[in-house]
Amino acid sequence: MKLNNKKRIFILPAKWCRCTLPVRNGLLCLSVMAVIFIMTGCRTHRKGQKLHGTPVSEYVVPSGISAGQQELVDEAMTWLGTPYKYSWQIKGKGTDCSGMVVEVYGHIGVDGLPRNSAKQAEYCRSLKAKDVEVGDLVFFATGKDPHKISHVGIMLDKDNFIHASTSKGVVISQVSTPYYSRTFKQYGRVPGFEKVLKGTKVSSNNEENVNKKTSVKKESSKKSSIKKSGRRRKAKSRPE
Repeated sequence: MKLNNKKRIFILPAKWCRCTLPVRNGLLCLSVMAVIFIMTGCRTHRKGQKLHGTPVSEYVVPSGISAGQQELVDEAMTWLGTPYKYSWQIKGKGTDCSGMVVEVYGHIGVDGLPRNSAKQAEYCRSLKAKDVEVGDLVFFATGKDPHKISHVGIMLDKDNFIHASTSKGVVISQVSTPYYSRTFKQYGRVPGFEKVLKGTKVSSNNEENVNKKTSVKKESSKKSSIKKSGRRRKAKSRPE
């Protein structure tokens, strides 16, 4: 780009346009071209993310999942609509993809996840598609380097996953769509999530609660039976 002060014109590269205007109008032209250039670049980078997304009303939680998985899904769904903000992880105010994952897993007591999608992929155990469970992670290379992981989401079933999109915030998308199929890298399981899948902690707590309730019922039934028997004995001892 050249600025000719004598003739007071702006000469832009041929592939953009040629503006022969007074300096003030030329500056306006430059501003407009800069905005168009930036918007075009953003649209190219986010092309796939703008086209995909499942309405919440159409998503159905799979049956047969553990109580821990259900808790994870419930927590993840409360993040829907949170705007995208790089390096943030505050529900309702702003988050990036890895930040949301850290917070959702922390909610169910699974800590230790790194605060970066590429590091999270290294931290997780790699999975085959057939072994993916609700709550496992899915990783993509959505940046300039097609080999470098730069995005992460949480699987809600075999296809749907929830994630923080740079253009729409936290949404539900599908791995099977062309964009995510092309940028897909791997599935991963967070260390410590096996206990959640098996329902060890949750089921043991439930069993303890159930046992407590049943024991209380038995004790109360024993007390009531003792009271009844005592009343019968007293009734028999009374003179008719």
